[in-house]
Amino acid sequence: WDMAAPEAVLLAAGGAFSHADGRALSYNDGDIRQAGCLIASHGPSHAELCAKAAAAMAAIDPGFAV
Repeated sequence: WDMAAPEAVLLAAGGAFSHADGRALSYNDGDIRQAGCLIASHGPSHAELCAKAAAAMAAIDPGFAV
């Protein structure tokens, strides 16, 4: 829940916030952890940033789940 309010503000300003694989953050599934790599951006280049982060993580640690 630490990220819920900042995410709302970022989204309202036109930004984007997700896991590096593009999955939206989930706040109601019983697991409060947001494990993996999270990306916050100004919005327009969010998909590109996610792809680059996922590729970088795969190169650094092939077993790491984004």
